[in-house]
Amino acid sequence: MGVFNLTYFSVGRITFVWLVVILVTVTSRAICVLKPQEVTVTRITFVWLVVILVTVTSWGFSTQIALATPTPEVHLVQHLLGKTWVPAHPQRIIALGNPALEAALALHIQPIGAAPWVGAGNPGNFPAYIPNVAKENIIYLGDVNQPSLEKILLLQPDLILGNFVEHREIYKQLSQIAPTVLFDLMRTTWQEVFRGYGQALGKAEKAENVINYYEKRVTKFQQVMGDCLRTKVSVVRFLPNEVRLYMKASFCGTILQDLRLARPSSQDQQKWKESISLEAIPRADGDVLFLARGDSHSRLYKKFTSNPLWQKLGVVKSQKVYQVNYEYWIGGSGPLAANLIVDDLFKYLVVCQFSIDG
Repeated sequence: MGVFNLTYFSVGRITFVWLVVILVTVTSRAICVLKPQEVTVTRITFVWLVVILVTVTSWGFSTQIALATPTPEVHLVQHLLGKTWVPAHPQRIIALGNPALEAALALHIQPIGAAPWVGAGNPGNFPAYIPNVAKENIIYLGDVNQPSLEKILLLQPDLILGNFVEHREIYKQLSQIAPTVLFDLMRTTWQEVFRGYGQALGKAEKAENVINYYEKRVTKFQQVMGDCLRTKVSVVRFLPNEVRLYMKASFCGTILQDLRLARPSSQDQQKWKESISLEAIPRADGDVLFLARGDSHSRLYKKFTSNPLWQKLGVVKSQKVYQVNYEYWIGGSGPLAANLIVDDLFKYLVVCQFSIDG
């Protein structure tokens, strides 16, 4: 709505005054020619007419003021739980999960609070790959799986960004605090999730610019690599109690797909991950292996890497095993982590120093 029109108010007030003057004049003249017994009735009628005129005119003024009172600008955002009206320019944003946190920071917006994923590494803190300057003044709201509703309420946000998987069960409570939108990296690419958050933040055009920058880097990588894009890239993560292979549907897997890098047959599948035992170590082989560890003292890591099956891997013999930051390779989910992975791939693969069969 626009701001109340003072000209309209002034004209209305003048009109009201003239109506009263005319009414008084006409009624006074009428009273002068009336019989005495009719004067009282006429005076009563006059009083009621004035009351009605004042009431109606005042209602008109108040209605105009109410209709013209400024209201916050909003826009409609489609997300996985429907459509939600959100502020056009939100100022107090809560980011639940790494996708939401990365989206806000990539668009140069600092959330007032966030609940990140940190996997098996550094609970109680924000991911290490987020620059320290970007994390300043962001209030930690707990892990992405159990954000503190009490803290969120106290922060009085005007927009909440969340993940569908982790937050659909508390969506009603979140929506009672502030407009809430949920997206899901498990169902689509990080680019589409980022676009959704960008629209919610009123930064759709800027989000496209961020994606375009990433795509230019992807194109550059492909041009530099040439035939070396046939390199079969294996991704292995060591957890305290589990060893996983990461497939094409995982976050890092989608980056490798964007870059058109090949995958070993054991990992060339449209799913997120797969656990392996000692006997399945050969499934981890490739032309190059990126190894993500959240626990540097993992006994499971020592158990696997000291096993003869591990030592026999072609990638181990060729010394093409590279340790990378698990937080953005595994826990990353937006443009910040995507570009960091591309940085690693430029660093380790851009010079094709090994032969590729076939």
